[in-house]
Amino acid sequence: MAAGQAPGNPLPAVRTYPPVEHPVVVIGPQYLAQYPVELAVSTKLWTLGENDFKVSDINGTLIFQVKSKLLSLHDRRFLKDAAGNTLVNLRQKI
Repeated sequence: MAAGQAPGNPLPAVRTYPPVEHPVVVIGPQYLAQYPVELAVSTKLWTLGENDFKVSDINGTLIFQVKSKLLSLHDRRFLKDAAGNTLVNLRQKI
């Protein structure tokens, strides 16, 4: 029995996924993983004029950042890599 496991409660099954034969690459192949990756999204509740958040793996390693300006005409957002390089510009269609 695993530590912290109640008697009679089995551990949840680990889900396995078959490899994707022809993956669809949207941003770049450096962001493909051959296995499921658990990510966490974090944000600050209130920042003046911005609504930014960060995407990290379960070890706390920064993967992506989303930077935005709330008071822009098209509500622009920028998806950036961990180094701060812009990968994608997103804007709301008017």
